[in-house]
Amino acid sequence: MGEGPSVKAWVEKQANRKIGSQVTKEVYDGDLDWPLGKPPDLKDGKLMKMECLGKLILATFEKESRSSPFAARTTTTTTTLLLCRGSGGGRDNGVLMKLNFPGNLSITIFKAGESNRGAFVTTISVADAQTLRSSRRHLDVTGDDAIFNADAVLNVLGKADQEQYLATVLLDQTIFPGVGNVMKIECLFHFSLHPEALLKDVDSEKRREIVLWLRDFAMRWYKLKVATTDEERADILLGAQLYWINARGMGHENDAPEGYQNRRRHPTGFHMTV
Repeated sequence: MGEGPSVKAWVEKQANRKIGSQVTKEVYDGDLDWPLGKPPDLKDGKLMKMECLGKLILATFEKESRSSPFAARTTTTTTTLLLCRGSGGGRDNGVLMKLNFPGNLSITIFKAGESNRGAFVTTISVADAQTLRSSRRHLDVTGDDAIFNADAVLNVLGKADQEQYLATVLLDQTIFPGVGNVMKIECLFHFSLHPEALLKDVDSEKRREIVLWLRDFAMRWYKLKVATTDEERADILLGAQLYWINARGMGHENDAPEGYQNRRRHPTGFHMTV
């Protein structure tokens, strides 16, 4: 899985189709090193909620059971999976949720390949899930407008080790949940900052500009992922500088080889500086 905007779009697509679905099948990779004991028994449970916190995904399941076949009362068990589909690599890294037919959910959890660095899946307690939400919800660059708080990001940034490289800080998910290499590189380019610039050398005004720029970039990227018409995409890209692209790669439009400046722009258009 990629950066926060892609994760949010993926989660919303999954949630819209699969909330309330019953788990009819589980497959756990035999080589998977489950971090906290054996994998949970989710079969016959229901997927109740999916949410993202930056690059992380929380999936909550509920399962009813009886102590015996003749027991009158049922007990509801809540299980929350914490998922990270990797910091890079292909699609098959960590977890797959697939609807076999309407209302029935098949879950496959498997070991990440070498190309999918950082992928993991584990169970997390209700209390720990809430702590994670509380610590990151106001910092998430793809969070809802009513929740994201630039001042909260700046406050955490002020408490961080000021001797760190800014490039390192931008990838710290406890400060900038959802930011990855694309946004980091584009941010440094946009503000003409060297990758080895120290956090202590970035003044408060520039820090606020960086936070707001990352927020704008992330939300444009997310909106492009979920846009369904060319008109929507055009509105989202208004004012953005796009890349040129060819078979050898991509770069900034003003650095394009001769003849590329006037060629049709890449249709996805989420790589940008604003």
